Amino acid sequence: LNAQVAYYRDKTLNDLPEFEGLNPSIENFSRILCEELSSKIPAGNVHTLTLKIWENEIAWASYSQERR
Repeated sequence: LNAQVAYYRDKTLNDLPEFEGLNPSIENFSRILCEELSSKIPAGNVHTLTLKIWENEIAWASYSQERR
């Protein structure tokens, strides 16, 4: 998680290749980050990963991914 946070820290999402052709919304960001984190978790007993990102006190987005 720390490596992913460091990768995105102080960057403009529009400038990153994973956002090419996408709106840099918090919804897209939560999906992309969830997929990236899921691919880096080698635990076979984790079947679902849900990531929630808060934009401010009331605005948030989440994304859930079923893992095989």
